[in-house]
Amino acid sequence: MLNQDDLLLLHHLRAQASRVPERVCGSKEALTQEPGRAAGQVATWALSRTTAHLQRHARRGWCLEQSLVPSAQECRLIQMIRAIHAYDYDAARDAAQWLVVSDQVDQLVDRASPLISFYGAPAADRRTAARA
Repeated sequence: MLNQDDLLLLHHLRAQASRVPERVCGSKEALTQEPGRAAGQVATWALSRTTAHLQRHARRGWCLEQSLVPSAQECRLIQMIRAIHAYDYDAARDAAQWLVVSDQVDQLVDRASPLISFYGAPAADRRTAARA
């Protein structure tokens, strides 16, 4: 089941992958306002690197849907980013293996790692922050 964070990530991922300059600029501007200028620049950079890597090395050809329902590839990418966010790198690599050829798995995980900024702090960090 997708949550609001997943949908926001998917929106910006689709915007970055599109070749329409207005969509790309709109995504960049939105990211500089929320989460902020520096974090937005990192997110934009990570989105463009991740989509370029997927377009170049995708196992089944990469296409981003423009429908309301995410494609299986988009869901797998979200699953991979969630796994990175949860520090479950084995699950992240398993999801990435479905997306790209075997020798590109670690590179995809590395390029997508900054995208965890679309999600809040992991549960363990939230508990630690609440105690402080």
